[in-house]
Amino acid sequence: MNGNKMRIRCSSALLLMGLLISQLTGCAKQLGFDIATGYAAKQLCSGVFVAGLPEDHLMAYDVEQTLSPLGPLQSLLSVTVDREQRQVDASFLGTTSQAYYTGPTGCVLHGMKYAALDARPFAAVDSITARAPEPDTFLAGLEPALDNAFSEPAKRSAENTGSAG
Repeated sequence: MNGNKMRIRCSSALLLMGLLISQLTGCAKQLGFDIATGYAAKQLCSGVFVAGLPEDHLMAYDVEQTLSPLGPLQSLLSVTVDREQRQVDASFLGTTSQAYYTGPTGCVLHGMKYAALDARPFAAVDSITARAPEPDTFLAGLEPALDNAFSEPAKRSAENTGSAG
């Protein structure tokens, strides 16, 4: 075997062993594995269930390109789209993330599923609307202000302009 190929295989084996050890010792989160799996799960969930795009398109043109810094380790990313449960699972070297489609609020990562389903996203708007004045009252005060803002200025005498007006 060629010396360069041997070094590449040894380097790859050492890298893989280091990653496995980091997973076992709890360093996976510090290495950003949860970011990679969370990104893959959320992007696929939104793409498939919100935008209606095909999985293979999303993997090729979004997830794989974004996670390209992982290099050959990217092939260790496993993604499952469950259309019946409307969820996506992504795992990478023992780190797993799940994203769920929640309907009107789109997709969220695991841990936010029930909060997103129960939340009233427009509660702030509802409270503002409840305090808004009645349209007739509002317009009655607005009409004079608009008339004043868009009215033509009164004609003045031309005493300081030098014209004989």
